Amino acid sequence: MTVGTWENEMYLRKYKAYTHDKGRHKKAVIAVARQRVSILWVMLRDGRLYEKECNPREKAAREVQAA
Repeated sequence: MTVGTWENEMYLRKYKAYTHDKGRHKKAVIAVARQRVSILWVMLRDGRLYEKECNPREKAAREVQAA
């Protein structure tokens, strides 16, 4: 994962959330993978290509930074 992507941010958020768990890395990776599969499913369902600008997480993050 590249630093600054929504995947990395989600991984870090989930990893920190599982503070008292063994295997928190595995759970965080699974959470990111599930989100990615959801995005891929929507792309297949709608017949669209992935557009970085259309990613709502990144778009919201840019709006927060701009404000």
